[in-house]
Amino acid sequence: SKQTEIVRGLLDLMKQKVLSPTLASYSSVMSTCDSFEKVGVVCELLADVKKQTLPPDLYLYTAAISACQRGAAWLQALQLMTEVRNHQIGMDIITYNSAIGACMNGRQWQWALEKFAELEREKLHPNTATYGTTIGACAKGRNWQWAFEVFRLMTESNVPRNVVAFGSLLHACETGRQWERALLVLDEMGRSSVEPNLRTYNFAIRTFDLGIQWELALGLLREMEQQTVEADKSSFGAAISACDRAAQWVFALELMEQMQQRELEPDLITYSIAVGGCKKLMRQLLGEARQGASDREASKMNRKRLVI
Repeated sequence: SKQTEIVRGLLDLMKQKVLSPTLASYSSVMSTCDSFEKVGVVCELLADVKKQTLPPDLYLYTAAISACQRGAAWLQALQLMTEVRNHQIGMDIITYNSAIGACMNGRQWQWALEKFAELEREKLHPNTATYGTTIGACAKGRNWQWAFEVFRLMTESNVPRNVVAFGSLLHACETGRQWERALLVLDEMGRSSVEPNLRTYNFAIRTFDLGIQWELALGLLREMEQQTVEADKSSFGAAISACDRAAQWVFALELMEQMQQRELEPDLITYSIAVGGCKKLMRQLLGEARQGASDREASKMNRKRLVI
């Protein structure tokens, strides 16, 4: 980005001795790296730090690993963790959270669990962010069983459970097609006085869609309106899909009308579902009309036979 180029220009001035380079300066540049393509910049900066005979500290490495997290560069994050350990630099929970986050974004749930397990050996205590990120990694890795196990540990450890952790657990329900468990998660949120947000509602509605639980999906849409959480096109799209799977095309078309009223533009998939629903509904109504006509004709014939 332009911001990264500007900051790197300042670092070039540092190298030319116009400005004095510091570890904080390098960390600032790393904080601007927010994509996989820019992870190479992070590695280049670390190499430059070593050339400048500046001993890397934990703050610098954490900034580098955080950049890997934003860029989903899980392998580079793990390599940096090894490098930190080799330098005998004590790591803190923030460093681990960033590494687990990199594994989550890179869809490496096994490595996320490995780093989570290391915390006990390092005598570090997982916090809310640690648990939420680890659950998120399991969800993205389509491993709902481990997501629930980590959530259980979180509950037993009396670590505050926030909407992010619950949302990640609902995401695990979605990827694992566990609509019954999604209901339990929503109930637990209510008992814990954790208010659902758009993200958690959408995870739950998509879970009900995959479970062909159209009534539950519509119920959540109504609840969102009561809780003043504004549904988006993803919310409606999943609910429409749930109605379509259950052959509830009248409700699906009503939801399409609500989207139009709210000026929400359906995506191509939702449009296709709605068009297909219209065709199926027309065939159903036509079939019912023909059947009705056939029944009436049969009734007339029976009456004639009785008269004769």
